[in-house]
Amino acid sequence: MRNRLGESLAQVEKQSTPLARVTTPSIEALQRYSAALKRDSAGDTEGFLRLAKNAIEIDPDFAMAHLKLAVTYEQLGNEKEYRSHLALARRGVARVSERERYLITATDFGARGLEEKALEQYRLLTELYPDDIEGWKMLGKSYFVMGRFAEAAKAYSKAAIRAPRDAQVLADLADALAMARGQNMQGAPEELVLRALQIDPKNVKALALAGSAAFDRRDFRGAVRYWERMLPLVEAGSEDARVIQSNIEEARAAAAALPKPAVAGARLQGTVRLAPELASKISPTDTLFVYARAAEGPAMPLAVLRGRAADLPLKFSLDDSMAMSPAMKLSAFPKVVVTARISKFGSATPQSGDLQGVSAPVANSGSVSITIDKVVR
Repeated sequence: MRNRLGESLAQVEKQSTPLARVTTPSIEALQRYSAALKRDSAGDTEGFLRLAKNAIEIDPDFAMAHLKLAVTYEQLGNEKEYRSHLALARRGVARVSERERYLITATDFGARGLEEKALEQYRLLTELYPDDIEGWKMLGKSYFVMGRFAEAAKAYSKAAIRAPRDAQVLADLADALAMARGQNMQGAPEELVLRALQIDPKNVKALALAGSAAFDRRDFRGAVRYWERMLPLVEAGSEDARVIQSNIEEARAAAAALPKPAVAGARLQGTVRLAPELASKISPTDTLFVYARAAEGPAMPLAVLRGRAADLPLKFSLDDSMAMSPAMKLSAFPKVVVTARISKFGSATPQSGDLQGVSAPVANSGSVSITIDKVVR
């Protein structure tokens, strides 16, 4: 209709938020809810709550808005609001579509401890509607609650493919992967958590997991920093707050017991160039990462430099001040490998289509020359 009234299709698409496929008689409520989902996927929980509450003020019987609020409040640890909104979603189950009915019924089963029944509903939902993100999320949660962590990781992976910037999905996937690996956060789980925190720095689960990963590799001060960021996000004086504070105190005590480092600082210098045949594949604003990893040891970068493709050829210097963790410094590893990578999207994790060059092992205080000459597949 707007197109017939004179707006071009391009203008309509640019200015409109895609509407969610949910049941409500109010177009205004639907618009608010759709905008709320957009804020949620961007990691803005406060914005989501405000807009979703606007939607149910307009349509108090908006079942899916109540359900999404219930799930969000559960993630925030607010049991009272979780139960309240779930009851309101359940009340409207007769007025919604088949897809929505599966979600509401399954969530209700889960809330009552009927995990097998909830699991069956989510399985049916994802079979009938394989592109339903909420269905994959909740299927993953059901598997996780039942201790079936590998299956939980598979379900969360399906959700992450469909919602790559959903911080909560990335954190849940990281948790499931770590549990499936015997509670080991190193590697892919930690990388997922760091991606989640880039999207939503206030995601409570991602902060908790990032702190645990730091603690496990004996970066106790790093664990304290992550866990301290959780305290303003939970209710003061709550059990969650007490557990977080206890963890912080444990990490501080462990940090105080660490021996003082005796190794002098290291400084690695070098030059990064781009192979001429790849020049047409970059833009000046593409992100350039230069980082050193231990030649033998943990995969976590020891020193990281970030720049732009326009800086090439680049003379660089890496030292202990550029460490991601106080416990993982350049000076602690005599031999390192240096990688230079160009990313279109600024992602710290290598993506298909990135351009990359890798050095041979070099001394941590030496010099190195790197040519970016390969495309990441």
